[in-house]
Amino acid sequence: MGKLENAFDHAEVAAESMLRAANSLVSLSKRMQTAAKEGKIDVLKKHIESLKDNLGIVQTEVQNAGNAWTMTEDEEETYLAGDYIAELQEISAQQGLELFERDGAVVAYPSKLIVLPKENAIRLDGKKVLTIRPSCVASILRTNQLKRVRSNSPQFLESLYKVYRALIRTSDNKEMFENKESIIHLSSVYEVMTALPGFARDYDRLDFAKDLYLLDVSGLQETRNGTKFKFHADTGAKSGRGTFVCVDRNGQDQKFHDIQFLEG
Repeated sequence: MGKLENAFDHAEVAAESMLRAANSLVSLSKRMQTAAKEGKIDVLKKHIESLKDNLGIVQTEVQNAGNAWTMTEDEEETYLAGDYIAELQEISAQQGLELFERDGAVVAYPSKLIVLPKENAIRLDGKKVLTIRPSCVASILRTNQLKRVRSNSPQFLESLYKVYRALIRTSDNKEMFENKESIIHLSSVYEVMTALPGFARDYDRLDFAKDLYLLDVSGLQETRNGTKFKFHADTGAKSGRGTFVCVDRNGQDQKFHDIQFLEG
């Protein structure tokens, strides 16, 4: 069991012990209340003594629970920034889920996870999540993988086409402007789509790559006006900034480098 998983397990056990002691205290209190209602002096005094004894147990369990979390803030941040991903990968593998690291994030199709060490949190598919226990996160990722992926491929294709035409119109290359079948680098398309402040943070390269992959496997072949398109992968590009990589359900890298619309 990894360090963080073990720490949470220890705290969970301490909380369970405290809960048992607290429930016992509540049960004795109810018995004392019943004895008082029924006017049973001997029974009432017996429960009062039991409450005194049980109170000491509860106080001990509360103290144990208070000391159950032993990691300091510095240790938490250091671990999340360092060994956390390795522990998450190990526990995920035990659940039959393989995780991959890409562009500073952890991906398990269709999910993307970014660790936020200073906030004791993760960003999962764009949303900040406070649940960081590795076994819980692995379960969430596994559930996401089993769900049917929702896609906005038709709208995404129209956006690609709109940016593509804008890039051709504004190109200084006369030959490109006149060629209705020009090939455009997807990096240029992405730069235009995320030009406004903050857009690249909320829609990073991995998000763009996933949308490209979902479009590629969607079965769509043309835009609303009937313009067909093709993706091109630069087989010589391993991890260049011009190539967008999506890890598919089988753990294979799907690469996208250029796009071509076949107008007319």
